[in-house]
Amino acid sequence: MAHRRFAIALTKILLPTILFISIIIVVDYDSTLDSKWQSLIKQQKSAVEAGRIAIQADLEQVLGDTSVLSSGFRVFDYIDFKAEESLKTQFLSFSKNKPRYVQIRFIDNKGMEVIRVERSKNGYALPIRKSKLQDKSSRYYFNQANSLAYNESYISPIDWNMENGKIAQPLTPTVRFAMPVFNSFSRRQGVVVINYLASHLISRFIEASGLHQQQLFLINDKGQLLYLQDKSSGAEWVLGKIKSLKEIYPSLWQQVENDLQGQMKVDSGYYTFTSVRSKTNVKNTGNNDWILISQLLPTELNVTRQEFFDHRFPLYSAIFVICFILSVIYTRIKVSHQETIKRTQYEQRFRQILEGLKLAAIIISPNGKLVFVNQYFLTQLGCKKKDILEKDWCLSFMEKENIHELAQVSALISNPKEQLSLEFRVSNNQVKGRTYKWTSSFFTDINESQEYLTLIGDDITDQLELEIERNKLFQVVEQAAITVMITNLKGIITYVNPNFTDITGYSSSEALGRSPSFLKTVKTDANTNTEVLWKTIENGGIWHGEFCNRKKNGQEYWEAATISSVKNKQNENIAYIAVKRDITEERRLSLVLQKEQENKLKHEHDAVVGRMAYMIAHDLRNPLSSIKMTMQMLPQQLADTKPEIIELTEISLEQIQYMENILTSLLAYARPDKNKHQWLELGNIIQTVLDSELKIEKYKTVNINYDTENDLPQLHADVTKMRQVFQNLIVNAIDAALIDKNNTPRVDISIGMVMMASGEKLRVIISNNGETIAPFMDKKIFEPFFTTKAKGTGLGLTIVKNIISYYNGEITLKAHQDGGTYCTVIIPIHSKRINKN
Repeated sequence: MAHRRFAIALTKILLPTILFISIIIVVDYDSTLDSKWQSLIKQQKSAVEAGRIAIQADLEQVLGDTSVLSSGFRVFDYIDFKAEESLKTQFLSFSKNKPRYVQIRFIDNKGMEVIRVERSKNGYALPIRKSKLQDKSSRYYFNQANSLAYNESYISPIDWNMENGKIAQPLTPTVRFAMPVFNSFSRRQGVVVINYLASHLISRFIEASGLHQQQLFLINDKGQLLYLQDKSSGAEWVLGKIKSLKEIYPSLWQQVENDLQGQMKVDSGYYTFTSVRSKTNVKNTGNNDWILISQLLPTELNVTRQEFFDHRFPLYSAIFVICFILSVIYTRIKVSHQETIKRTQYEQRFRQILEGLKLAAIIISPNGKLVFVNQYFLTQLGCKKKDILEKDWCLSFMEKENIHELAQVSALISNPKEQLSLEFRVSNNQVKGRTYKWTSSFFTDINESQEYLTLIGDDITDQLELEIERNKLFQVVEQAAITVMITNLKGIITYVNPNFTDITGYSSSEALGRSPSFLKTVKTDANTNTEVLWKTIENGGIWHGEFCNRKKNGQEYWEAATISSVKNKQNENIAYIAVKRDITEERRLSLVLQKEQENKLKHEHDAVVGRMAYMIAHDLRNPLSSIKMTMQMLPQQLADTKPEIIELTEISLEQIQYMENILTSLLAYARPDKNKHQWLELGNIIQTVLDSELKIEKYKTVNINYDTENDLPQLHADVTKMRQVFQNLIVNAIDAALIDKNNTPRVDISIGMVMMASGEKLRVIISNNGETIAPFMDKKIFEPFFTTKAKGTGLGLTIVKNIISYYNGEITLKAHQDGGTYCTVIIPIHSKRINKN
């Protein structure tokens, strides 16, 4: 950390220093280059001007030579052989002394060469024979010069030398100087022409200016490039080969066209240009101006740059090293002073912070002495600061039995470490020992010679005791024979104890994260008002109730639940806890007990009714038999019985028969016959009942559909009782179907097997499309003496239910949603006979 602070402080000093030195270097570098650049520009301007003057003088000299040659013709009256020889000698003398003159010619007024002296490849001046002289009448320079007046000169553009109408090889850029010649009579004799090497112009310019390595251009006054000297590719004449200056540098050409000389900066460099023009009387020449352009490139400063680095780098390096050394010395002194102040302030602030903590805080010196203790810890120890400071911490405050903790603390005192967690008891003679959870740190004294251990501890004695109690409670919950379930405020399960798994078959991992509703059945929805449940527990109340849930294997079970909320210190709900007990067996036994109680009451009621019915039936049956016998014999004893008497007798006998049927039903209800069990097929019994009933005339109009499954098992039961059951039910169904006159009477009968929780059973369904029963009558209709018929005892369905119940079966009578009534009879295949006694 100290090295890092030193590096940061040094950086803060060095960066401005480096920046300042860098600015000085840049300014020095730019000023040096700028000064050199301006010097080069001035040198270039002076050099170009010197070159121009040299070329100007050379041109004037050539024009003077042309004038001398022209004046030599005025001594002759006419040009004869003798004059030609004299002139030829004069031409040879000029050519020998003037190597730059390629040709000196005299062309007569017809354009025919008369005298021609030219310089050979070996550098000798030689006259040309008459046979090789050429006709130049078509050449532009002849026509231009021949039209001049006396003492006027002509300078041609620079172009390639032509011989016999073709460009001469090797290519020779040439300038032609010409003047008309006159004899002594001032008559025009022709033209004197000097072919001047254009390359000599460039050589003179370079020699006079000293611009040997510069980029040079020679253009005419039309902007056409004539000559190009490039530093990399060399020099060449480019007559008509490349684009004009106007196309390459239009802005430069615009200034060149307007000014005779000057300087201009463009993207590719700095350009200095000058025009070359003869001061002699030169007329009607057309292109008699040439423009020389010198280009100064930025690369010319490369040498200056290298010189700058060679000379200045050692100086600036030495300055930087000196500044770096001074910065390091200054930074070290400054940081050391700041560290001392900061460490002192830190120690003071650290002690103040420790003093204000609501935690135990101590500082132990390297020799194990207690040098600081805050007020909070003093209060817990019940001591005064002066009584415990400078005492050995391990010997005075740690329990000797805790050997491991003593070794840890002793090691920390010798070698303090940051963020090490410890847990040990602290005690003294005045208070009972308490357990603290300590966190270690350390600080160095002002002289950085010793490290002091700092321990900050949280009293966890109560927390540990609470943890022990919590563990006990957890063990109780885990081992309890009741189900404990905890959910969050959204009703998501966060904990279930092992009893939950034992009861439901679901593991805790399968239940966690789900809503308890995954267990419920429709019976829970019917018996539990969930809105009341939630409202109760959300308001901090306790809800008691019962649930019908389903186990993992599909089996239903009942449990009694007590649900309440779990609150925090702010009395806010943080979770919900449900304690549930399996009451399936209790509920079953309760229902059995309730049913037995109901059966007992019913049996007692039935016994009273049965005794009364038996007494009535027994006491009335004998008198009724006597009356019936008398009524049957009465018509036989009276020979002349009137028809009215006979009709009344028949009506009386019908009523007596009706009364006997009632008495028979009463006796059957009060004293049922003993069952005679045998193996029988229920389908055959139903078919026998149908065959018997369909013989009755009024039943023949009923459409009866009978459907039975194949291979139905036999039933061990009383044949007579089974026939009595289904005859009663089928007759009731037919009678109900005949009541509705709007539909074709129809009765549907089906028999088959059905799988239920208690095993396979026989199921018979008898339905009709007649008048339906009221919803409230589905149970009342099986009560004794209850009937909806005009004539009836109300005991038929009661007897049927008693017979079915005897075989542990079930019978229900419901109204069909499409009209009519359907009756369901379920009989176990293997049933235990119940001893009525």
